[in-house]
This record gives sequence, structure tokens and C-alpha cells, in this order.
Amino acid sequence: RVLRSRCRFASTRAVSALSVARLAAVLWLGVAVFAPCLVLSVTFVVTRLAPSDAAAFFVPLSAGAAEVTRIRAALGLDQWIFVQYARWSVALLHGDLGESFSLHQPVAHALGDALPISVGLGIVSLALTFLIGVPVGMVQAVRRNKLVDRMLTVATTVVSAAPRFWIALALDAGLPYGTPSWVLPRPV
Repeated sequence: RVLRSRCRFASTRAVSALSVARLAAVLWLGVAVFAPCLVLSVTFVVTRLAPSDAAAFFVPLSAGAAEVTRIRAALGLDQWIFVQYARWSVALLHGDLGESFSLHQPVAHALGDALPISVGLGIVSLALTFLIGVPVGMVQAVRRNKLVDRMLTVATTVVSAAPRFWIALALDAGLPYGTPSWVLPRPV
């Protein structure tokens, strides 16, 4: 009788663990699908709520209302917002990210051109984080509560508290000149 009650308890725990795992998987899948859809939908709505007219950016200041109306029709901005959203979503699902206004090329090509530089910068920053952070942490652990530890604590706090754009400007001013091209790819 005692053995039977223990088996029931063990099987109940196994079932509850399986149920928790299933629930976690469903929640993770729901978040993985729902969050990007929500972000993309909010992005679409916010861009449409802007007080300016997107078609006005494509016409010269001397253009008349007929020209603006023609551009609005060409861009599909004269259609109902749900039709615009459906077309935008379908194009996005097919990998069409649109046309860059400033570069006059598809956005996917512009992102593809910037990808090697972004990946290179990410790898360099990760390497610097480990090459600098791990030794500093080791020194602080070995020399705990000593002068070196206090100086490194102050230095790391100052660097962490400094605005990121200051650090970026300082690195931008000094780092690229003399860095080999295999470390930081040069922009084209």
C-alpha cells in the first residue's frame, strides 16, 4: 500500500513535469510567433500615423496636388489601410523589404552590403570583451580589497557609466587608423 502511493506520487510528478514542459514549449512558440508579428504590426501602424504624407517626400516642392495624388496612387497609399497592411505583410513574408529612399536600391541589398561590417564589428567587440574583461576580473578576484581592485573598480564603473556614443566616438577617432583590414573591414 505504501509502495502504491509512492508510485502514484512519482507518476503525478512525472505527468506534471511533462505538462510544464509542454506548457513552456507552447508559450515559447507563442512568444516566438506572436512577438515579431506584434512588433511588425506596431511598426506599420506607427509609420502610418506619422503626421506627414509619405508621397510628399517624392515630389519636388513646386509640384502640384495632382502630382502628389499620382505618387500616392503609385505607392498604394490611396488604398484602405487594411489593404496596405495585407500587401506589406505578404511582401515582407516573401522577403521584399522595400526600396531604400536614400540609397535608391532594395533594402535587402543595403542590409547585405552592411552585414560583413556589422559581423566584423560584433566579433571584434566580443573578442575585446573577453580579452579585457576576463583578465580584469581575474586580477580583481586575486587582489580583492586592495588598491589594484579599487582602481579597476573605479575604472570599470567610469567606462560602464560613460555614454556609449562617447566611447564610440573615441574608438571611431582612433581605432580604424592602423587597424588591419582583416580585423575591421573597410566600408565601400
